Amino acid sequence: AEGGTITYDPWGRMRLNGVLELTRCLGSSVWMNKGVSSNPDIATYDLVGKEQSFFIIGSDGIFNKLTYQEAVDLVKFCSTPQEAANILTSKATTLNSESSDNATAIVVRLNGW
Repeated sequence: AEGGTITYDPWGRMRLNGVLELTRCLGSSVWMNKGVSSNPDIATYDLVGKEQSFFIIGSDGIFNKLTYQEAVDLVKFCSTPQEAANILTSKATTLNSESSDNATAIVVRLNGW
């Protein structure tokens, strides 16, 4: 955050100024004058060989209900990225049945799949 304060809520999730969950920050025009930048941090990695099988991009609807390791364990035996994304969203939605929060996942296949 540019000028905002990062705090943790009672469940250990980071919040901007005690309110906005960080997964909601990027590009939020409502919050731009309150310390949110629409400029993402970008990193580049060379993935060589077959050590990495996939990567997961998931919304807070996924990662508020599943740990990173639980998500990996669900994905690693799937046949396709589509199947993996469906399993992640289905599992998170089942665990979060009392909420209207969405669960969005993208699974990208890498050389080690």
